[in-house]
Parts: sequence; structure tokens; C-alpha cells
Amino acid sequence: MKSFRALDSKKQNDIRREYKNKCSQEYKYSIHLFILYTILGICSLIGLILIFFAPYTGAIIFITSLIGTGISLYFLSLSNQNFYKFLAKKGYKK
Repeated sequence: MKSFRALDSKKQNDIRREYKNKCSQEYKYSIHLFILYTILGICSLIGLILIFFAPYTGAIIFITSLIGTGISLYFLSLSNQNFYKFLAKKGYKK
């Protein structure tokens, strides 16, 4: 089985485009989770900075965002399994 990461970037992008076309719902779900993950990460950093100015509010924002980031990361890793299954069908490993 060939490694996906060993392929050149053009071939990787072609496979990603094919996945996007064939499995658009799963692809959109993963993208939305990644956007949520990024936003929650930024909120965590903002909460961390706010701890110095408003300790109680900053701590609540930081902890809530950090928990949300962890949960979204868990679901993001689960959503990536669909792509790995697609790769396996194509004869590649991750």
C-alpha cells in the first residue's frame, strides 16, 4: 500500500478534490469542524489574555473555549476517518 504523504502535492490535491466531489457532505462537515476548532482556539487565547484584566470573566471564557476546542478536536479526528477510508479504497495509507 502506497503512502499518501509520500505523494507529490499535485497528486495529493487531486485526491483531495476527488474526495471533495464524491463525499461533499463529509468534506463540508470536516471543514466546518475545523473552522469551529480555529474560532474556539482564538477564543481560548482571548480568554487567557483577559485573565490579566478581568480574572473571573477571562477564566470562564478560557476554560469554556478550551473544553469546546477539545470536543471539536475529537469530532474532527472522527470526521477524518472518512477520508482515511476513502484513501484505503484508492490503495493509499495515511
